[in-house]
Amino acid sequence: MRVATFLLMLISLPGCSSWPLSSKWAMNDADYAEKYSQPYGEDKTQRMIKQLVDARHLKDKGGWTLGAGAGGSPTTAGGKIGGFYHPTYWSELNYSLTGLDGTGAHDWFLGPEVGVRLQTPSRVAPFVGVGGFIGVDRFYEDADIDGIDNDDDGSIDEFGEETDEYKAIVAVYPEVGLHAWLTGLTRLTASGRYYVTEEGRDDDFWYFGLSLSWLFGQDEEDS
Repeated sequence: MRVATFLLMLISLPGCSSWPLSSKWAMNDADYAEKYSQPYGEDKTQRMIKQLVDARHLKDKGGWTLGAGAGGSPTTAGGKIGGFYHPTYWSELNYSLTGLDGTGAHDWFLGPEVGVRLQTPSRVAPFVGVGGFIGVDRFYEDADIDGIDNDDDGSIDEFGEETDEYKAIVAVYPEVGLHAWLTGLTRLTASGRYYVTEEGRDDDFWYFGLSLSWLFGQDEEDS
């Protein structure tokens, strides 16, 4: 009871529309604002708590994401740029161009990643998900003793001649994590994934990431 009272004191402070614990945290969103635009009535306490956590207005909305992370055994680091979309208030599609360095193949890979998450329709939302990644690595190998004109310059096996090679990795992953909407526009996400690769079970790895996301098409002045 004391915690609830303290929380209500915080969200009732003057200027609370920009305060991280504000009950009006998403008034920049037209659907949220319409739902909670009426003056408080006798149920003020209950409504303020509901407004503070409610994120059902995110249905049919999306945005873009920047993220980075790292994992181990084998050691891996990476980053991504992409987006997300909420087809319902309890689900999310996410997609990105992702780069992973290390992995079971011990190379740098770049490629598309797509996932699906199920989450609570709340401002702080735990989630579970699954996804997949296909990455490609371009590399060069010495080819000055193979008897082939690899660079098509009319000379065979000249000094420094190389072949242009490609390597691919395919992986799927289960995922768990937590979303936290810092404002009506900005979301912080922490997650853990376990990549299962075609390289074999000895090369599967954990990957822990942080990402920051922004909603499309919202009025920043009202956040």
